Amino acid sequence: MPFNSKEFDEFAKEWGFKQTTSSPTYAQSNDMSEKAVQTVKRILKKADDPYVGLMEYRNTPVTGMTYSPSQLLMSRTTRTKIPISKELLLPAVPINAQQQLEQRQNQQKQNYDKSTKPLPPLEIGESIHLRQDSIWVPATVSGLAPAPRLYIVATSDGQQYRRNRRDLLKTNIPPSTIIEQTEDVGEEQPTIITQPPDLDLQNPPNQGRPMRTTALPIKYRDYVMK
Repeated sequence: MPFNSKEFDEFAKEWGFKQTTSSPTYAQSNDMSEKAVQTVKRILKKADDPYVGLMEYRNTPVTGMTYSPSQLLMSRTTRTKIPISKELLLPAVPINAQQQLEQRQNQQKQNYDKSTKPLPPLEIGESIHLRQDSIWVPATVSGLAPAPRLYIVATSDGQQYRRNRRDLLKTNIPPSTIIEQTEDVGEEQPTIITQPPDLDLQNPPNQGRPMRTTALPIKYRDYVMK
């Protein structure tokens, strides 16, 4: 991880900026970078000349704005294979580019918020379940991360993770019954994890669409299906 190295921390201190990383296992918080990589990959696969494809992409206006990436970077439109007037190639500083960008982001946020709702916040010391791939693991909230909806959680094996609120599930089980550690002189005893009686961590309940009941077609009822 180059952005988590000591060299990068020293580089940030030397140049006087603060780095803020996205939430682990939450690629949606880094969607702009993910979408840019996806777009470039498509151009490299479909274009006969990838350099011409990238040039046309940089001259295409950004959605919701009147300026292209080339205009935002160099204050001018670059020449391409598509015929264009000479007046459009003259340098011109973008006007109200920041306002257009903020208006575009606010519109995207409003569209996204129509189908979402905020999750209730968690308290330090509260017992929760942490999503690890497709398994829910018992854990406890040990702190708050310096970012919205981001928490530091600790599992029974002593590991700490930084996770988004979406990967954490509230539970009514007290923390003392989720994580129990035994003490012994000499050797360290393994951690005992007590799972909730009504929750299968290997197969969590389906929170999406209800399962459809399947029935044997009428034309096959006279046969024995194997």
